[in-house]
Amino acid sequence: MAQFIPSVGRFISFVSNIETSITALFMDSHLLARYMEETQGEFKPWLLVQLRLQKLKESKDDLTPDEYLQRLDDIHADLMNLGEWWIGQEKDVFGENP
Repeated sequence: MAQFIPSVGRFISFVSNIETSITALFMDSHLLARYMEETQGEFKPWLLVQLRLQKLKESKDDLTPDEYLQRLDDIHADLMNLGEWWIGQEKDVFGENP
């Protein structure tokens, strides 16, 4: 089984909140992918993470618990590697400066 570290536990809670938001807004990964293509969102790292989470949610029943946790660990690692990539581009990314 994938090593379960405390930060992954917090990430799972975070994922749960994101999953709820994504499901309410986009319903499935196909609609999210279409939205990303139409808005050039395929180059936005936070949308790619959301797409991966949605696809993972959709395939959860076909995965073993170990496979599911490994994929979730991979998504978590990629999200953490984003770091503070957005600093200096807040206006472009988020619209207005805070």
